[in-house]
Amino acid sequence: MRRSVYICKRSKERKILMKVSIPQNLYEKVLPLAVRHFGVQRGALSLAVEEALELWLAAHTTAHTVNPRLPLRDRYNAVIRQVELEMNCIPITIPQAVFEKCVKTAFNIKDERSV
Repeated sequence: MRRSVYICKRSKERKILMKVSIPQNLYEKVLPLAVRHFGVQRGALSLAVEEALELWLAAHTTAHTVNPRLPLRDRYNAVIRQVELEMNCIPITIPQAVFEKCVKTAFNIKDERSV
């Protein structure tokens, strides 16, 4: 795909000239708002599109990141430390209710289903 690259006179940034199709009613709604918001006639729509794309990109890149899981050994050690704090020792057997409480506390879990 061939792109037209140019240097913006105002910001001195490299920009790419693209052709985008939008519905006419959307164009008629956005253009007056963009002119009023950015205070310029020429380039207001481009600035509005840039802002919209930045917001879209931020929403879609941060919303889909997954918290990395701790290695199994680290998760095990976190639960054992919490059991030791709860019972003042590391017992051979642990009641299930105490174990679940320690898991929720060690990983800051609010929902019962996550245990």
